[in-house]
Amino acid sequence: MDTCEIMTAVRNLCRLHSEGDLPERELLRNVNLSYSMVCALLYPLFKEDLIYTHNETVASGDFAIPKDLLLLINVYRKNSDLAYKLCNRLEMENKGLIGTVSYPSDEDHPIYVQLGSQLSFTPTLSTTDIKLEYRKRIPPLVFGIGTSAADGTYITLDNYAPVRDDVLNYSWIALYKLTAGVPLLSTVAKIGDYVGATKRATVTCPDNNQAYHYALVPVLPDEWHHFVVEMALVYLALADYYKKDPKVLKNAAMEAIIFVLKTQGIEYSAKVEGK
Repeated sequence: MDTCEIMTAVRNLCRLHSEGDLPERELLRNVNLSYSMVCALLYPLFKEDLIYTHNETVASGDFAIPKDLLLLINVYRKNSDLAYKLCNRLEMENKGLIGTVSYPSDEDHPIYVQLGSQLSFTPTLSTTDIKLEYRKRIPPLVFGIGTSAADGTYITLDNYAPVRDDVLNYSWIALYKLTAGVPLLSTVAKIGDYVGATKRATVTCPDNNQAYHYALVPVLPDEWHHFVVEMALVYLALADYYKKDPKVLKNAAMEAIIFVLKTQGIEYSAKVEGK
C-alpha cells in the first residue's frame, strides 16, 4: 500500500469520505502519527531494511553527512591507489592526539571525527571518494499533487512536503495521473535525491510537464501496513472524528502488534488498557 491507498482505506472504514467530513491534511497528519507509532513498535523487525550505502566525491578533508542519516555504521575512504579503506572513528575529545603513537594515521588507516553534521578526515586529500554505510531515518508519509520537470527527471512536490533535505532519499513514490477525473497509477519509482528548499524529488517520471498525484510508499514492510490504518482510526477517534471507543480500537490494534512481536521472539512489556 502507498500513502494514497492507506488514506483511502482509513476514509472507507470511518466513512468520512469527503474533504468536508475530514480535511485531507488532517487525515494525513493522523496517518503519520499512526505510522510513527507502528514503526517505533515494529522497528526491531525491519531496521536492517533501513541500511543504505551512500557514495560521494568531496574536494576537501570535511564531508557533510546526509540529512536522512540516523545511525552511522561504517565509513570508507579511497586512498591514492583508489582502494576503499575502512576509517577508524575517533571521539571528538581525542582529536588533538591524531598523529601521535596512540592514534597513527595514514592513507591506508584513515581516521574520521564527527563534528556535528560534518565528518573530518585525517590525513586530508585534495579530492577523495567517501562511502558511508548507515541506517536512515524513517521518512514521513507524503501525499499531494506535484508537477514533473520539462525533462521528466524530477517532480516538484507541494508546499506541505518536508523542508529537510535528503529525508525522502531512496524512498519509493507512487505517481498517479488523472484520466477522465480518475487517478490511475503511472509508475512507482525510487527517489534519488530530495531538496527541501525547492521540494524537488529526483525521480524518473513517465511524462514531462505532467501533473501527478503522488504518494510515498512506507518503508514498513507491506504485511504490516494494515496496522497503520488501524492506529489511524484510534487517533481519529481520540479527535472525535470517528465515533468509536478509542480504548477498544487501541486494544485490538496493540494486541495484534504485540502478537507479531512475540512470534519473532521479542517481548513487549506494555499492557493493553484494562488488562
